[in-house]
Amino acid sequence: GLTKNLLYQKSGSTLATRGNYPLYFTPTASEWRNDTVNLSPVAGLSAVEIWFENRSGNGNALYIDNINIFEPSGVGISELSEGEFKVYPNPFNDIVHVNASNNELINAIRIVNYIGQEVYNQKINNTTAELNLSELSEGMYIMLLETDTRISSMKIVK
Repeated sequence: GLTKNLLYQKSGSTLATRGNYPLYFTPTASEWRNDTVNLSPVAGLSAVEIWFENRSGNGNALYIDNINIFEPSGVGISELSEGEFKVYPNPFNDIVHVNASNNELINAIRIVNYIGQEVYNQKINNTTAELNLSELSEGMYIMLLETDTRISSMKIVK
């Protein structure tokens, strides 16, 4: 049978780009919004169907445009193997240290939240880094370590 997994749900003022409007609404360039949906819950499945459902409740039309589905980079993302990189402390409060165990150059470090939104992006170009993540809220994140040949990921917790 078909299994449906809700990965995104927004409504009302959270989704609206304009308040109540008595006429037929067509968005202007400034009334479009960007959003990201984390598809990691369906990663590895042999087939995935993505669908949209709109319940207007006598409201105006829902406009959807430019849907892009992609991996964050052209290189594959792999989970870190033990000893490749040292990331500590984990869980962390504000500061996280990253060391490449094999002296591999870390080009950049990105961090995404549980819904796939990028919350941190820093060019590194070194084998070590000290990240000040004091601006992040408590929760679980995915750290993406980018090198010349790959992107590796690991979970970190604040």
